[in-house]
Amino acid sequence: MTTRHFLGTVAALGLMAGGADAQEIINLEEVTFSANLTETELSRSGASVTVLTAEDIAQSGATTMVDLLRRQPGLSLTQNGGMGSPATLRLRGTEGRYTAIFVDGIRIDDPSGVQTQTDIAQVALSNIGRIEILRGSQSALYGGSSVGGVVNITTLRAEEDGLSQTFNAEAGSNATALVSYGLAYRQGRLELSFGLSHQRTDGETGFEGTPTGVIYAPNAEADGYEQTKLNFAARYQVTDMLALGVSGFVQRSNTEYDTFDTLGFASLDPNADAEADWRQWGVRAFAEFDLGMGTQEIGVSRYNVERRYIERVTFPSDNTYIGERTRIDWKGVSELSPGYTLAYGADWEREDYDQSGTFGGFRSDTTISGVYAQILARPTDALDVTAAIRYDDHSRFGGFLTGRVSFAYQASDALTLRAQIARGFRAPSNFELFSAFGDPTLGAETSVSGEIGADYRLANGGLLSATVFEVRIDGKIDYDFVTSRYAQIGASRNRGVELFAEVPLTERLGLTAAYTYTDAKVTKGPTAGTRLARVPRHHLSVGADLEITDRLRGSVGVLHVADRTAGLQDYTTADMGLRFDLTDTAELSLRVTNMFDKDYQEVTGYNAPGRAFYLGLAARF
Repeated sequence: MTTRHFLGTVAALGLMAGGADAQEIINLEEVTFSANLTETELSRSGASVTVLTAEDIAQSGATTMVDLLRRQPGLSLTQNGGMGSPATLRLRGTEGRYTAIFVDGIRIDDPSGVQTQTDIAQVALSNIGRIEILRGSQSALYGGSSVGGVVNITTLRAEEDGLSQTFNAEAGSNATALVSYGLAYRQGRLELSFGLSHQRTDGETGFEGTPTGVIYAPNAEADGYEQTKLNFAARYQVTDMLALGVSGFVQRSNTEYDTFDTLGFASLDPNADAEADWRQWGVRAFAEFDLGMGTQEIGVSRYNVERRYIERVTFPSDNTYIGERTRIDWKGVSELSPGYTLAYGADWEREDYDQSGTFGGFRSDTTISGVYAQILARPTDALDVTAAIRYDDHSRFGGFLTGRVSFAYQASDALTLRAQIARGFRAPSNFELFSAFGDPTLGAETSVSGEIGADYRLANGGLLSATVFEVRIDGKIDYDFVTSRYAQIGASRNRGVELFAEVPLTERLGLTAAYTYTDAKVTKGPTAGTRLARVPRHHLSVGADLEITDRLRGSVGVLHVADRTAGLQDYTTADMGLRFDLTDTAELSLRVTNMFDKDYQEVTGYNAPGRAFYLGLAARF
């Protein structure tokens, strides 16, 4: 798997330009839109960003978002078993609730969860054109829940005029199958795209237990998974000054899982399947204006997720959780003078929570609105400075002020020095506020983060990058076992180093390496002085891409994770892939995951999938 650029570039992210098409990245002098909400030269953005293009995704061989993201710098993921089982994404060691995730401008953090966050295992990878991972606190531009960072996902768009189509099919171990189709069209003033995909697997057993525990079930029945997704986007240039567009998706998935005891620590019957049935949809409509004094964009989006859990044995239950988010956003960009640009805007968001079933029912909602402004200044040819400020008003805890300042200094044509400091926040969820275990007086969690980095561009097109970071979070909301309610009793401090190298050794061989050291500790609360759970100190991924012949390409990826909490052992896994061009428009692929059949756990009691083989066919026409 190759990370195309550690300080990635974007030609047009769906989040920033609705349905605008993404252009192919060809060098490190392109631009990024997401770091500063407006077009910014890469070397002058002052941000830590990873961009994965459609080619990177295809080359990686990954068919799930979890498999793709777990090898990126600054990220760690844990999953309770195999495909479709719950997975948590951590940016710089921060818990999943501190990352905001968007798909084509639609925010998909789950309002129906205990703590509003995204189960990254439920985000389909098919028909994705670009993923941008923005690290560090971004609350000044993106609002709450972006303390650790932001992930922007854009579905496939037309890269040239005319009609283009893609087809992918893959089958392999554990009766796993994937079929996807994508269509993109661009002509004159009109742009359209459409994608449809389905994947399924019989899987492996999710709950394994521990050899020293009461239950150890390595040969229990398998837990299957099935997912179907449809996505679409359209944009029409009505006049030279006005464009209208819409994007959206519909997705349904079903996961089998093993039931727990009353404390949730062990499975009483790993051979009895429970089911989690997910239904999600999202849509965003937008209008873009060019009024001569700058550009304006207004968007309205709606996201709905329904999760139903059915457990038929041990403690039978049937519960449904529905989360809804309605969002209105406005963004403007105006050039004040050469070298000075102002970005500004406002947004309003309402989150609804609805619970029903065996565990009882209740409904609640909260709203939050914000306004922001950012100045991008270039006082000298070598120095760029950005400063952003934002004010949010929450329906429960009132107002909160955030800000961000970043610098980028061109020390030479090859070397860029950068720094960033920011203040962020996360609003408590509806469950934390209003459930039987909640407290309606909870306030915002607050954070301060900073980083210093350097990027060196090699003469052969390679890149070396290093970043030192620290994130402090205060007023963390955790479950208080004394009062049996959620309370602001915690604080944490994460600090570390991210190193990245992408080096073309020859015209046919390229190497990448990403290493992250993270020291994450609890600084306040009942467990003060201990490490944050499930955050490894050492996370290393190494990849090699080789063009064996003009038609045959190969890749190898190695992942090493070490020094984990809860007694979990270090592990090293390796994946391999081959891609053979049958014709100019069709290719055959073979990939092997967990090549050496390593037995390991990412979460205590849940076995990671063993070795698996997959054969695929991809076509473009």
